[in-house]
Amino acid sequence: MTRVTQTFSESWHRVSDIRVALKTTVKIHKQNFRGEWWYILGDPFSNRFFRVKPHTYAFLVSLEQSRTVDQIWQSCLEHDPDQTPGQQEVINLLVQLHENGLLQYNSGTDSHSVFKRQQIRKRQELRSKLLGFMFIKIPLLDPDSALKKAGPYLNGLFTRGGLVFWLLTLLWAGKTAIDNAGSLVDQSQGLLAPSNLMLLYLAMALVKILHELGHAVVCRHYSGEVHTVGVMLILLIPLPYMDATSSWSFKRPWQRIFVGGAGMIVELWVAAVAVLIWANTGAGTLNSLAYNIIFVASVSTLLFNGNPLLRFDAYYMLSDALDIPNLFQRSRKQIVYLVERFIFGCQQLIPEAYSRKEAWILSIYALLSVTYRILILTGIILFIANKYLILGLIMALFSLVMWVIPPPFKLIHYLATNQRIARRRKEACRITAATILATTLALICLPAPHNIKVPGVIEAVNFSRINAQTSGFLQKILVQDNQFVTQGTPLMQLHNGDLERELEAARLLLTENRYLQEKARTQNSADLAPLLIKQQSLFKRLSKLEEDKNKLVLTAPFDGVWSAPDVQGHEGSWITKGTSLGVLYSQKDYRFAAVVQQNNGLVFHALDNLESRVRITGQERTELTVQTLEILPFDNEKLPSAALGWQGGGQVAVKSDDETGTRTVEPFFLVYAQLPDSEDVLYSHGRSGTLRISLSPEPLLWQWYRQLLQLLQKRFQV
Repeated sequence: MTRVTQTFSESWHRVSDIRVALKTTVKIHKQNFRGEWWYILGDPFSNRFFRVKPHTYAFLVSLEQSRTVDQIWQSCLEHDPDQTPGQQEVINLLVQLHENGLLQYNSGTDSHSVFKRQQIRKRQELRSKLLGFMFIKIPLLDPDSALKKAGPYLNGLFTRGGLVFWLLTLLWAGKTAIDNAGSLVDQSQGLLAPSNLMLLYLAMALVKILHELGHAVVCRHYSGEVHTVGVMLILLIPLPYMDATSSWSFKRPWQRIFVGGAGMIVELWVAAVAVLIWANTGAGTLNSLAYNIIFVASVSTLLFNGNPLLRFDAYYMLSDALDIPNLFQRSRKQIVYLVERFIFGCQQLIPEAYSRKEAWILSIYALLSVTYRILILTGIILFIANKYLILGLIMALFSLVMWVIPPPFKLIHYLATNQRIARRRKEACRITAATILATTLALICLPAPHNIKVPGVIEAVNFSRINAQTSGFLQKILVQDNQFVTQGTPLMQLHNGDLERELEAARLLLTENRYLQEKARTQNSADLAPLLIKQQSLFKRLSKLEEDKNKLVLTAPFDGVWSAPDVQGHEGSWITKGTSLGVLYSQKDYRFAAVVQQNNGLVFHALDNLESRVRITGQERTELTVQTLEILPFDNEKLPSAALGWQGGGQVAVKSDDETGTRTVEPFFLVYAQLPDSEDVLYSHGRSGTLRISLSPEPLLWQWYRQLLQLLQKRFQV
């Protein structure tokens, strides 16, 4: 007898003599999940629930303290051998039911040895709380009776009138937010300022109280019980939470989804009201508090409650929509099953998924959720460290201790003790060791492609910005946008009435001076010399005024395409001298102007690299090979196009107070790449794209290490 068989035999021997039955207080609900009927067992005292299939439920309802588990199992086996759960399934079932507080059994039985897994579960829960130190829950109150009394007064919220009121508030606030979008973005700069931290916390506490109240009211409205309200420490910040687990017993999936989304529905309405208050109040405490509420309700909903990859509201909504309870836990078990089945080669394993479609869903969700958790935690730490370096370092160190150090030890324990891989334990150890060794060597030694991708725009080599040479009203647009013109073609006509009057006055003064000269020649020759000097001055002024008048007509300095997409809206407006009205660019030669951040200084080593390539937005299928790069090795602070900055939808951070959207927060290097002639790509001045500069291959570990150092140097100057 092998060790596995012996261990299983001992476990069944202990379980088979137990006299056990379901508690009489257990509530049973029948639900349909993805076309299959299941039974939901719930304990009203602990508010915990357990889901079983019909054939398993048939075995459970047969449990009674007058007979042992073995006797009941043998009886079910004789009655329905195909549907009766196996001995291992019975053991797991009884342990899980006991852990959920759904069983009562003979106290004289040696239950400690049979249910010793409960102690293991408690230790696992404690470790899980420690690993999730940023999300700790502390229960405080039982609000069920108060919610039940308040129910009749809140029924109006669940009518069509309540829905219409909610929608109208959101539409009104949405229009207000769009009208004040610039101010909304600018005010976010001071969110983490020390003077704003108290208001930020008050806003967060207020929003979360209303959020949890929304869950509780909706859950109670559909006869669900809410017995727990407490405090949850998110990033060590105390915030309220409630337990709506009883919604699992609702027969209709849309009711469970409604309960899960109730908090976000309330948050959106609160954010809408806050927008209206913020937009209609001046600078002060109320205005700042309203803005903080807007930020908390929108950002927290997007990053946390509204994201199904974290176990918050949207996660439970997704679980109910997919009819896959315990989505997170089952997705992790599915990955473990795949590894054990297809990598370790273990046979006779029970898959976690009930269908191929569910297997895909669980596998994809497991990978996405783990990735997102890492990204969101890293982003939060960097966001906080950017303002409070010491606090960010403490959080990073604690995360390192809890998330990086334990996994190797857990892997060793799994390989040494897990019974599912017992028959393939040596192979599993060898495969794991070989995988770790190969991955490590590949990261350290194997050269990998090393590319730098930077944004940029197409520029005509010969182009000219057409600026107003003198002030005036834009009287007439002579050439429309994106038309080809020849040299000397009039582009637009300005009109300046003051200039016309000054010109006429100058001509009259010049005529007067001529009459005075004739008079001086006949009467007083001594007055002639001053008049001749004044005549020269009048000629110069007249010449300057006539030159300014001629400049009221803007002409093309060379053949090219005229680009002035924004001029139409300025027709009839006053144009001041020096205002840019458009760009004239030649169609002969084009180059790609790319913006290289200072942390990508390695680009200077790519001057002789002939593998740099350009892809144009909208024409990504064609990749253009660039033969030469010209790098300007001095700092620039003005982008070649506003399309590269944040305000234009680009990647480069620009100053919020710059109306042009081209002044960058940090200096950058400008790289010019001469574009080749190509019939497959249509060049257009100002069209954005991406320049990929290929550097010498380098192991991934060194690339990541350099990127980490650059990040620390850029953000924290360390």
